Amino acid sequence: MLWIGELVHVFWERKFRSVVLKVISFKIKLVKNNYARTDILNSQKEYKLNPNLF
Repeated sequence: MLWIGELVHVFWERKFRSVVLKVISFKIKLVKNNYARTDILNSQKEYKLNPNLF
């Protein structure tokens, strides 16, 4: 009986992990899209604040 519980646990862990990875990759995609849109503005702001970094 114990090994069935272990099997279920492993299955749910994998299922959960795949869902989490999908969510994370989706969020990364959103962040990248937002970053690409605001990249130019942000770099201009950063340049005004710290011109010696560039």
